[in-house]
Amino acid sequence: MHEYPGKLSQFCQELKRRKAYFLFICFLCFSLHHVAGQDQRVADSLALIYQEDKLEGEDKLELLNDLAFNELNDRELSLEYSEELIQLAELENNSNYLFSGHLHKGGYYKMIGELDLALEIYFMAANIAVDSKNLEDEGVIYTSIADVYAIMENYTNSELFYNKSIQILRDTDDSISLASALINAGDTYYNMGRYDDALRYFEESGPIFKELDYLTGTAYNLGNVGMIYAKQGKDKLAEKNISEAIAILEEQEDYYPISVYLTIMSDIYLKQNDFAAALSYTNRSLELATAYGLKEQIGDAYLQLSKLHEQAGNLNEAYNYYRNHILYRDSLKNIEAIQQMADLRTDFEVSQKQIEVDLLTQKRKNQRVINILVAVASVLIILLAIGLYRRYIFIKLTNVKINDQKDEIEAQRDEVEAQRDLLESHRDLVVFQKNEIVESINYAQRIQSAMLPPETYFSELLNESFILYKPRDIVSGDFYWIKQVNQYIVLVAADCTGHGVPGAFMSMLGMSYLNEIVLRREIIQANQILNELRKQIKSSLRQHGLRDESKDGIDMALCVLDLKSMKMQYAGANNPLYLIQDVEGKPELKEIKADRMPLGYYQGKDISFVNHDIQLDMGDTFYMFSDGFVDQKGGKEEKKFLSKNFKNLLLEIHDQAMHDQKDILETTLSDWMGDNSQVDDLLVVGVRV
Repeated sequence: MHEYPGKLSQFCQELKRRKAYFLFICFLCFSLHHVAGQDQRVADSLALIYQEDKLEGEDKLELLNDLAFNELNDRELSLEYSEELIQLAELENNSNYLFSGHLHKGGYYKMIGELDLALEIYFMAANIAVDSKNLEDEGVIYTSIADVYAIMENYTNSELFYNKSIQILRDTDDSISLASALINAGDTYYNMGRYDDALRYFEESGPIFKELDYLTGTAYNLGNVGMIYAKQGKDKLAEKNISEAIAILEEQEDYYPISVYLTIMSDIYLKQNDFAAALSYTNRSLELATAYGLKEQIGDAYLQLSKLHEQAGNLNEAYNYYRNHILYRDSLKNIEAIQQMADLRTDFEVSQKQIEVDLLTQKRKNQRVINILVAVASVLIILLAIGLYRRYIFIKLTNVKINDQKDEIEAQRDEVEAQRDLLESHRDLVVFQKNEIVESINYAQRIQSAMLPPETYFSELLNESFILYKPRDIVSGDFYWIKQVNQYIVLVAADCTGHGVPGAFMSMLGMSYLNEIVLRREIIQANQILNELRKQIKSSLRQHGLRDESKDGIDMALCVLDLKSMKMQYAGANNPLYLIQDVEGKPELKEIKADRMPLGYYQGKDISFVNHDIQLDMGDTFYMFSDGFVDQKGGKEEKKFLSKNFKNLLLEIHDQAMHDQKDILETTLSDWMGDNSQVDDLLVVGVRV
């Protein structure tokens, strides 16, 4: 029986970590777009007006907006108001209310723990704000996105979007949104253990709340500063700030944060060995949480009481309180969801098995949909290729007929007029057939473009990157590909045999198999991905080393990034990797050689590709590319650009912004080509860590 209290130390740190974390995430949901707080009484009054159904146009939009915001008792009803607001705003073509509807809807899903869905809806709202050029809305939604990432403990993305939000809101007059973004960014730094950064943000947000006479924000700010002082061992300052916060919140009848702060006060007095005071504050926290049904704080108070009695030697009491803590902890759906949320885009850990199973099931459903779409697209490409080939044979036969008819015209001049008419008829047929082929290839290009990942997805996974992608013809044999599996980001730059339609067909084949190997089978070791891809390609093209069979294949550079540990794997099939690192204060370009064999038929024996493990540092830059840039002819002597010049160019521009690097590469290529035509498909991908 007495062994259970000994395990309490595992949960004590968790209690401390959560206090500020949940406090301000909840606060932000209700502060960004409305200076006044939510009020169920307002929702009840407005519901009567809604039931009369007499309002139209913008008046109806404003009513739905206020109902979605103020409805507290029935969250499902709040979601219905949000969805109706979105539908009506779309009909009225009103971007402001369309944004508000998505903001409320995302807030609902964030509150119930559906964080993937909340992010998806928030990004829709972000697109609306950007399209309508509304800086205030854009700043607000970036803060909401950062909040979701903070809940997921994806602090890298959270910090990125907080910085975006704060930078935008500083250029607006929306002081309350700026203060809210600052205080939530500070709260994230608190949870990261960066207390000086957190304090700097709180010291900026506090005066804004005070100037606006926004008491709730002022109280939260005081309480969070107090928690930082408690972490830094400044107990007197911590007690002073938290006491002031509690006094304000008691007037506001906001009991959740009071219960949190009382537990923090208990910790302060426990460090001072004042057991009676620590016990008093914890009991008061438990009384408040019980009176107002705050299940999370009831569980935390029981955990704190168990900790106090364990240190006092009252092991039976400690065990009883610990058991009550477990009962309340297991009843909290939202906390379970947060603890069990699988890694979203970067570096989250699974901590509860049931949520892991639910997320894995959903992931498999999504993967099945992706596989079906890829299969359908592959079938369409195959049918298109067959159709293009048949048209090519038809045109070729038509040209033979035209040549025969020309000879006949020379021998039978009396039939010139008739033969001329026949030639004109065939010419029209050729033009018609050519136009149909071009239209078909253009359609194939749209399909290929749809399969390539959008640059916005690149930016979401990799903060600083560029893609220079220039097909020689309408469709391309070069392709790039990126996906995230758990905390790993798999990045590919590939060059298929040939260009135009044959190369595009190989690129579709390569992307399809990458989706299967990486997403469905979750293979994340770089050389194993290439090994499996080679098997799939040789099997599909029936390559067994015979003389007359297909010799097609793919050259590829493949990297697997783990930004959490700052490590990268690289494996290459003919295509190397260029890595620029700072060595003793000077930039140095390192070429990691590729294996001299393609993904496909190879005269030698199939051996495993080499897996290169690379330790990255912040600011390192690496480049993946096809041979299109270095093989481009131009200059005064119309020679190839060559790898040496390409390396020197990358060294010169590596420290510039990634979008500027892309512009410089395009300008350099254009100047080098002059009047020469492009000789091959061209692809360069650059990433700064």
